[in-house]
Amino acid sequence: MNNRKTKRYLKDNSIEVILRSTGNETTGVAVNLSRKGVDICCQKPPEIGSEVFITFQFENEKKRTVFESVRGKVKWTKKLGLNHAGVEFLSEINEKNHSGILSRIEEERAIEGER
Repeated sequence: MNNRKTKRYLKDNSIEVILRSTGNETTGVAVNLSRKGVDICCQKPPEIGSEVFITFQFENEKKRTVFESVRGKVKWTKKLGLNHAGVEFLSEINEKNHSGILSRIEEERAIEGER
């Protein structure tokens, strides 16, 4: 049974991210994304409770590299083969500032609906 308040979508086409916190910067891949947060696979996850700044990098429909950023707070870390950090967004994902992120969520929702 799934008790999540917000449905999360696995990224068939993962999104590269840069994760920054005080004194720490690491790169990773967003593997699970929702409007409320993200699961990031990375080598050095920040400490639980750390505030972080996440920059998502992906291609838009014109095949140009797009960067979109959001602040978050690390809620958990796990070693699932590789290290993962669960980050809850501290600001709302909106169309004006995060159209690429929202587009990816919608793409995955459509694909999942076809399964």
